[in-house]
Amino acid sequence: MFKRSSIFFKDLIYLKKWDIIIIFIILVLAGSMYFFSFNKEQGGVAVIYVSGDKKETLSLLEERKITIKTENGYNTVQVRDGKVRVIDADCRDKICVNHAPVSFSNETIVCLPHQLIVEVTGTEASVVDIVAQ
Repeated sequence: MFKRSSIFFKDLIYLKKWDIIIIFIILVLAGSMYFFSFNKEQGGVAVIYVSGDKKETLSLLEERKITIKTENGYNTVQVRDGKVRVIDADCRDKICVNHAPVSFSNETIVCLPHQLIVEVTGTEASVVDIVAQ
C-alpha cells in the first residue's frame, strides 16, 4: 500500500534556514574555543599579590618554595617542573590548595580568605635584556 521512498528520509531530515544558521554558529564557537584553548603561551614568571600589592616574583625555571604570611594567615607556594601551585594554607576552605598547578600566561590561583593571588605572566625579560637586544 504505502511505498517508502526517499521522500520519507527527505522529510525526516528537513532543516529550516534558521536551523542551519544555528548549527553553523555552534560549530564556529566550538572551533574557536578549541583553537584558543590550545593556543596558550607558556608563562615564565609567577607574581604573588597580597591585598593587591606585589609581594614576590618567582621564576618558573627554578624550583622554589616560599611561605607568604598575611594578617589573615599563611600560604605556601611552590614552583616545580615549570608550574606553580599553593601546597599549604591555613584557610578553612582550601580552594587554593586544591587548585591544579598553573603554568600558562594569565592563569591565576586565588585565596580569597588571605587576599592572595598567584598570577603567571609572560616570559622573564628584564629591562637590561631588552636594551641588550
